[in-house]
Amino acid sequence: MPTFYLPVTDQAGERQLVGLSVAQRVEVTAQGGTAYPITNDPDQTPPNGQLPVEQQDGSIEHVPFYASYGSSMDITTATRVKAQLTGISGSSEDAFIGDVITGLSGYFERYMRRVLLKQTYTREIRLRRWKQVISLDAFPIESVTSIKYCQNPSGFATATAMDAETYAILEDGTTGVIEFLVEMQMAPGFLQVVFVGGMAEDQAELELNYPELVQACDTQCVHEFNRRFTPGGNLTFGGGSTSFDFSSVELIPRVKGVLDTFRRHYIGA
Repeated sequence: MPTFYLPVTDQAGERQLVGLSVAQRVEVTAQGGTAYPITNDPDQTPPNGQLPVEQQDGSIEHVPFYASYGSSMDITTATRVKAQLTGISGSSEDAFIGDVITGLSGYFERYMRRVLLKQTYTREIRLRRWKQVISLDAFPIESVTSIKYCQNPSGFATATAMDAETYAILEDGTTGVIEFLVEMQMAPGFLQVVFVGGMAEDQAELELNYPELVQACDTQCVHEFNRRFTPGGNLTFGGGSTSFDFSSVELIPRVKGVLDTFRRHYIGA
């Protein structure tokens, strides 16, 4: 699971890097013990937002917070990409190709709004009153361990899990959508879902089960590699002007079409 690091100053005045997991809620705890969650738009990826920091006078100051991270897994391999490149032999370009693969894999995940790696996830979701449907970001859903529903996330530790008969996993989990069969009355209400989901446990399994997605990543990687020295500029000497075709740095239409078929659509929460 990718991590990012938040520099903090400890009581001794020394700077420390604190590892934070992107799969978990990020909270800052003040000296008095009060926990302040980072306030982010749930649709933002990476989780950029405002970090609440307690000042010496006890007031809370919200400061900009930015986190960047890569993909949950690489969609393709350097061997596959090099097989589609002409004039590439040996391993001299492997590092660059690897960076391109990881970067595009992360971009693909953000574009599709879903996590590829299959593993156990814990998701906390703010559910608006009366909403009956949620969509999880790691799917297909293989199994659900527990779902808890509370007025505040602090109550999850002692809350009783919902009965499995009170919700339904639609489409056998292939869409990541869960529908609740009882009225969700709390306002706003928070859900904690512990489940196993994702497309594949590793790149080999992804390639076996979703070859069109892996091929799309191959295609985009080759495009990125070939245009690394030509960013899209067109220089006109006679008129003394320079124009740029920014379409060359976007997703290839065919690749975008493949990603759109895998894209998660937000429902309910």
